[in-house]
Formats: sequence, structure tokens, C-alpha cells
Amino acid sequence: MSFLMFFWHEKVTDYQQQAFSKTYNQGLADSTAAFLGQLIDEDRIEAISKVVDQLEEQPSIQSVTVYQRTGELIHSAGNKDNPHSDPVIANISFNGTYNGYLIVYFKPGTSLIADQDQLWVSSGVIWLLGALIWSFLFFILNIKRWFRSSKKSKSANTPKNVTVEQDNSKLLKQLMKRNLKQSKDTDFQCSLVIKANWTKLNNGNNNKLLKILSRWLPQNGLVATQFNNSLLVLGLDTHASALSRNPLYALEQSLKSLQLEPKIIIHDKDFDKEIYQTLFKNIEAGIWYEKTLHKTHQDKAWPADSLANIEFKENQFIELCQLPQPDAQQISLIERQVRFISDD
Repeated sequence: MSFLMFFWHEKVTDYQQQAFSKTYNQGLADSTAAFLGQLIDEDRIEAISKVVDQLEEQPSIQSVTVYQRTGELIHSAGNKDNPHSDPVIANISFNGTYNGYLIVYFKPGTSLIADQDQLWVSSGVIWLLGALIWSFLFFILNIKRWFRSSKKSKSANTPKNVTVEQDNSKLLKQLMKRNLKQSKDTDFQCSLVIKANWTKLNNGNNNKLLKILSRWLPQNGLVATQFNNSLLVLGLDTHASALSRNPLYALEQSLKSLQLEPKIIIHDKDFDKEIYQTLFKNIEAGIWYEKTLHKTHQDKAWPADSLANIEFKENQFIELCQLPQPDAQQISLIERQVRFISDD
């Protein structure tokens, strides 16, 4: 009961802080936008810059950006590279005329609380102490029974269950090392990046995943080069033939059969992990490729089911195209490839 009360109190406190922060943040952004309306109308750029710089110096604010209604940047202050929360947007108008908008990134609300109670009198610590006292009494009353039962079940409690997850996470890394040793001096013409729910892997389907990759990669001229931050990066050898759609569909179906919920992007640029996270955040599950890539031997672009124009840096965009679902003629070929790379 003590632990339940403690966690309930923490949830309530977090909710209240979030509700206050949301109201406070939006109110601050709206009041600032109302003040900037006349300045933008009178084209007082220097005054706008001073207001934005002074606002960014507040301890609760990470960055502030002001745009004209056409989307042209007027002034920006602060660092937006690693935002702590979603942006707060306020429209700027003057005399009923819309003339711009304001984007503010705030820091976490918990860091703004300056006058906190002493640690030993905080409610969380009180509940925690109560839980510790009851746990200690419970331990004293049951230690003899635990001691007797532990002797009987000692042989059953092996460390295998503890290390299964660690062993599974090492298997993909071993695959990386083996691939990189085999292609130490290989140049890659493009990358195939997979984001999946790797936490769904267990001892059985992890071995199946390794078997799928071990068969599919050399067959299509690809090498596993990286695995970190939930992203598996494959490189296409420059000496290998161009990728075709059916093997990609087969790989996607194989990963879906393991319940990994894959998203796949094919591109020829070098991105860091933050940009990859931005790209995957803005697309749905499926196979996506960079529009500038031409992946068939006829040097024609693949068909596109939908397009996504994503800004990964300021004023830098990448246009991704999603491969449509395979037609009836392709499905039988894809199923045959899935059986080859997945079955024993």
C-alpha cells in the first residue's frame, strides 16, 4: 500500500506540473505574440530581436523563433537541436490582421521549481520510508520460511533467464563484426536502414532473424555495417547489382512475421542518428526510398504510393517515396523468397 500510494502521489504531481507548464507556456507565448504584433506591422526588426533575445534568456525557455506570415525567418535565439518538449506555437496579429507566428521551445517544468521542500519532509520520501519499514518487518517475519524454500529451489533458479536478453543483444553485434571483417575495404553505393521493435526478440526468433539476415544479405549484395539506437544499417556493395523490389518485400514480410513492425529507408547520403530518428518519426511503416535514387536496371524510379517531404535540418529537406504494396504477380514470388530465407 505504501508503494502504491507513493507512485499515485508521483503521478498526480507529474500531472499537475504538466498541466501548469502547458497553461503557463501557452499563455507566455500568446502574450509575447500579442506584444510582437505591432512591432512586425511597423517592421521594427531590431526591437523584435531584442525582445526575442530577452525572452530566450528566461530559465524556462530553450529557444524562440519568430516568422513572418510568409514563413520568412525574422529572428531566432537559443538552441533547437535537442528539444526537451514539443514546440508551443502562437499566431501574431495586429488590429485583427495576421502577420506572423512565434515558436517557443520550453525546458522541462520540473527544472523551474526553485523553492522545493527539504528532502526529508517531502511526501515522496515519507511514503518511501513507510514502504521500507513495512518491507523490513515483512522480511523479518518471513526470513526463515524463505531460507528453507530457497534450499529446495536452488537448482531451479539458474542464471540463464537473467542472461538470455543480454545474449540476444550480442548476436546482432556479432553479425556486424563478421560482416565488417568480410568487407573491410568495401565501398557502398547506398544504405538500407531498418528501424524495428527489437524488444520483441527472444531467444527463438532472434536466431531466426540471424538466419534470415545471413541468407538475405549475401544474396542481394548487402553488408550489415551498424546496429545501435534501435537502427540496423545495411550497405549495398558498389560491385553488386541494383536492388529490386521483390527481395525488399521479402525482407519486410520476414521481419513482420517476427512482429518487429519494421520501417525501411533506402538512401545514398550519410546521416547521423538524430536525423534518422527524425525521418522515421515522420513516416509510417513500410519501405521508403529517396526520390533521387533510381533503383532499376532501366534507370527509372520505382513507383511511389505516397510522398513525404521531411525537413531534417534547417532549410534542408529530403523527399521520401513509399513503395506501394506488391501486386498479385509479385506476391507468389515474394512468398517463395520468404520461405527460402526463413524456413529451415
